[in-house]
Amino acid sequence: MEKPGIRRRRGVWSRLLALGFLAFGGNLSALTGSVDISSRDAEIGAPLSVTIVAYGAAASDTSLVLGEDPEGLLLTESRKSQARLSGDGGKQENAVVFSLTYGTLKAGVWPIGPFEVRSGEESLRFGALPVTVRDPRAVSSLPLRWVLPAAPIRVGESRDLFLYGPPEALNGSLACVLPENALLELLSAPGGGNREEGSVEIARYRWTPLAVGEVSLPQASVGLPSGVLMTEPSAVFVGSPLRSAGSAPLAEALQEAFTPPREEPEPAAPPTVPAETVERLRLLRSAEYRSFFPSSLRSERLALEAALGMGETLKVPPAAWKLPLVLAAALVLMVSLLFLVLSSRRALFGLLSFLGAAAFFALAFFALSLYIRDTPVAGVADPGPLYNVPDTGSRAVETLFGGEAFRVLRVSADWIYAEDGEGKRGWIQAGRFRPYTDNPSAAE
Repeated sequence: MEKPGIRRRRGVWSRLLALGFLAFGGNLSALTGSVDISSRDAEIGAPLSVTIVAYGAAASDTSLVLGEDPEGLLLTESRKSQARLSGDGGKQENAVVFSLTYGTLKAGVWPIGPFEVRSGEESLRFGALPVTVRDPRAVSSLPLRWVLPAAPIRVGESRDLFLYGPPEALNGSLACVLPENALLELLSAPGGGNREEGSVEIARYRWTPLAVGEVSLPQASVGLPSGVLMTEPSAVFVGSPLRSAGSAPLAEALQEAFTPPREEPEPAAPPTVPAETVERLRLLRSAEYRSFFPSSLRSERLALEAALGMGETLKVPPAAWKLPLVLAAALVLMVSLLFLVLSSRRALFGLLSFLGAAAFFALAFFALSLYIRDTPVAGVADPGPLYNVPDTGSRAVETLFGGEAFRVLRVSADWIYAEDGEGKRGWIQAGRFRPYTDNPSAAE
């Protein structure tokens, strides 16, 4: 017959195991997400679609909290579904997809949101998305246009430049971009004095051309609740100035305008890191990643990065210890279970079983932390731009000089969305990325 003390020890052991596995489960969950909208500019009556994705969530315990509908929009449909999507690092994972459809009722700029996704005890918040709704019936067919007096135009001679447009433009917000090779001065704000062919005078400017040849007229716009009216690109021919023996000299400002600028030497860009140095950094990081005792390799890598003037770089996880820790945890668990069986004979084995359980959880937690840190693909980048969006024609966040280490957050076709050790993010072409981790990636 089993002794009561033995039954109590086994009950404590079972509860400790259950608490440990619950702790593992809590650490494995991490709620991330994204929000996307079909268009930021729509006409009245056109539907707007908003898609909210919550990664690492289950549809059964995930809900979406919406803000109040704005005056010009109405939520007409809301759907929730479970899917398998590519998350950070390009890996497939469970995701909950919320699909919202809004009807556009009134012209204006309206905020959709904010949104809050709740899954269990975790929550994820997204800010409001501003949307412009236009009324196509309210925009007049009359465009904005410039009117110049019918007289020859010469460099340095000022002319009154009239802006004409539909009557409703008088109530809008006027803006005019300063043109190149010309001076521009506002003489009168919108007043609607002169009328011509159904249009009214919106504003009057003093315009002084500063270059000979085809000179572009300014770009003017008027913002209305239903949209924006803009002038079409146009240019006029400007002739050379008339200069006689007794004529007054040009104004000082115009003389400075006609004086060709001095050519300043462009500052020399910092030198890019040679390809062999970038490869050396990759090899050092790869060896450090696979080594059980990487201190000497880490010192050499840090010295090389310091010589190249790099700031805080991406840390290399001790990935070589992952498998030994898992094997050690499994071995300790089996020995602990053996002591638990033998505890019916001697109380010492019960104590050893408890100590083995503590060692098992310590090793398992350490191994799990290494696996979590080693989840993203990591590598070094060749010299070149770090783009804001995956397009070579987009704005560059900055220029990389080579050797910088990044972790992969997302993979899209031939592009990689990556983050460095300082939290800076951007898109890198896959051909310029050299991985040093063992994780599978589309960049390899």
